[in-house]
Amino acid sequence: MLFMTFNLYRIYEYRKRRQCRRFCKNSIPEPTEGQCKAGNYKMGRISLHGLSIAIEQPRGTYRVGTDAKTGKRWTSRMAAHYGYFSNTRGADGDGVDCFVGPYPQSETAYVINQYVDGRFDEAKVMLAFPDEETARNAYLHSYERGWKGLKSMVPLSINQLKWWLKRGNMKQPLKLENLPPEGLEAMTRKVHWDENAQPYNATIDQVLYEIRQSDSGENLLLDAVSIDEIIADSDGAMAFDALVTPYVKLQRKMELLNGVMERAGQSVKPVAMQITDPFKQLGVANVAVVFELSDGQTVSIFFHNPDATPTKLAPTDDVISYKWILNKKDITIVVAPERGQDLNIREVARRIMKLAEKNSPAFARANAKRADRMQNIQSLKDEIVVLEGELKSCAE
Repeated sequence: MLFMTFNLYRIYEYRKRRQCRRFCKNSIPEPTEGQCKAGNYKMGRISLHGLSIAIEQPRGTYRVGTDAKTGKRWTSRMAAHYGYFSNTRGADGDGVDCFVGPYPQSETAYVINQYVDGRFDEAKVMLAFPDEETARNAYLHSYERGWKGLKSMVPLSINQLKWWLKRGNMKQPLKLENLPPEGLEAMTRKVHWDENAQPYNATIDQVLYEIRQSDSGENLLLDAVSIDEIIADSDGAMAFDALVTPYVKLQRKMELLNGVMERAGQSVKPVAMQITDPFKQLGVANVAVVFELSDGQTVSIFFHNPDATPTKLAPTDDVISYKWILNKKDITIVVAPERGQDLNIREVARRIMKLAEKNSPAFARANAKRADRMQNIQSLKDEIVVLEGELKSCAE
């Protein structure tokens, strides 16, 4: 198994308490106290999702110490492998700490904002856990009973984790809004646009290329979305406020926006618009608007209602746009880099139509190939039915 190769060592933590170590038995000499302080003894090392991790304390080893305030002795057993990401720097100047669980195929990591004495201390990453509850328990069970360090927990994708480890501010607690949208972590710069809906210092082709490069091979930009898919996948959204309108006026606002898109489009035009019924996402009432374009692409806008009663949506409640999608690709950070500050929704519509027109030929090619594959699959299914019928006839 993946974790059987870990050297069974654990490290002495000096930051908050006086602690001592209990190393498991193996053939490697036990490190001295000085080596523990310096962290220069031989450790187990693994690579997970392309991230290099040094394992200081294996699962099942013990950490003991004395509370600096009360003088009370305590003992806790490590509920998961514990170490740090190589070539990173956390809030304490050392590598960013990491707990590694038993489920390496998990595509979700969890960052715990650890607080001590009411202040942010450092972040702890929970990696290779099947769900949030398992990650939370592994963290809490690795400390003494009654540990209150877990202030908050932020779920994020592996790509977002890599982005945060490289570019995040480790001296501040991680917040969901500090992360780039999933799939756009590779975008190293914001795209700024001029009054003609043209990006500064780049062409539309270059912007589209960057978006596709950050797509992780999923071709989301070439796959249109449906209302059913929006409702089925109503989890995890990034908030980028842009347009505020009373819910009762949303239909009229979107009709006006449809007119802007129609005037902005040349070879591609909007041909239909759908507004979903309200649905809940992360406990907040949401509405999505989907514009169908003449070439089969879709433009979607997500609205939410983060007021005093976020689970209800009354006609007079304000709804705020926070996410723009071209086909199945979240491009909010590209078309709305202002993040709601003095943002004109019509300008965003013009930008999206520019991208949609440039993306149209590739979209058509991809969907033609997809139609051919689906036809081939259907032909094979039909052939199987015929052959099964012939076999049944022979058996009779």
